[in-house]
Amino acid sequence: MQLILLMHQVASNWRLVDQSFTELQMVSNNWEINDRCIDSSERSINYQTCTQNYIQYVLLDDNRRYMYKSFNYKSYQAQVIFDAYFDDADNDIDSSLKVSYDSNKDSKSEQLLYRRNYKQSDLNQNSVRICHSTWRDFEFYTVVSTIANSNTNQFKIKICFNPRRSCVSLGIKNLLIYINSCHPTCLTCNGPTETQCLSCFGNQSVQGGKCYCIPDQQFSETYIGCLQECSRDYSIADYDKICVNDKSIRSKFTLFESESIPQSNQRYYPLIFEKDEFNPRNSDLIMKIAMGLVLLESYILMKDFFTIKFIRIRITFYFFNFQETSTIYILHNNRIQSRIIKGSSDFQVDYLVKIFEKN
Repeated sequence: MQLILLMHQVASNWRLVDQSFTELQMVSNNWEINDRCIDSSERSINYQTCTQNYIQYVLLDDNRRYMYKSFNYKSYQAQVIFDAYFDDADNDIDSSLKVSYDSNKDSKSEQLLYRRNYKQSDLNQNSVRICHSTWRDFEFYTVVSTIANSNTNQFKIKICFNPRRSCVSLGIKNLLIYINSCHPTCLTCNGPTETQCLSCFGNQSVQGGKCYCIPDQQFSETYIGCLQECSRDYSIADYDKICVNDKSIRSKFTLFESESIPQSNQRYYPLIFEKDEFNPRNSDLIMKIAMGLVLLESYILMKDFFTIKFIRIRITFYFFNFQETSTIYILHNNRIQSRIIKGSSDFQVDYLVKIFEKN
């Protein structure tokens, strides 16, 4: 018997990009409030507190009907989740709540993610147990929107409330925005993989659905795009040169940042310079080539001691009049880890990544 399996792995990953109006942090977080959903004027955010349990929330009412926020994320899907306090309603005419996604492309780019029309008879929970100290027509509900599909690097989330009486209000808390992000090399896309790019950074052309970073910006990072190098703190490149977060990585030493090196015995500290007894004049060359050396360590905390997992070294070299076959070795515990060799027209690098080169 022959068994054939076909596996298709999709690198889709929902990411939380906004977390607002939580119990731990009741601040605006760049959300805006207006008095109307159309042709509106700006209003301040009105924070209210439940009298029964002191839970805080943002209040939308007859004078504050519209809440929105703009986002700059390279994504192809978005979803909104929040807790809503529906407080009172009219008996005869529907009040409404609408959540929409605007991709900022054209006048028809708005997608409806959630809508609720409700009357007083729809609110049948006991407000005393949830928020208020007195009985009122009330309902607590967690809104989970449908998924917006779009290929954009900018979008806006809009929440529009339409009460039918001045006493009708809506409370919002625990507002979460999730997105499905593009592959780091894509500017816009219609899916998560590297072959689903629709446009590229720097006006580069899409080739077979892919975007390629230029040699001087060979790394890439989600939300940011192509980079000359990953961040020196809390970031590391995978095998495919995609920068990923790693909280264990921190800069430990930075040496020779000054444009001038002190003319003293401590000029190389904490490094030690070993003179070449057969070619004493070489002792001065180190001043010209060892500018800008950074050591970065990744370590884990274990029983109050730091255990080094690996050492990453970033060095900027300035080469002057290097002769062919001249070589620089980087050693660790007397073992060669990397080397730079002068060729007839350029430099060959072994076991290291050349980030940038300029003649």
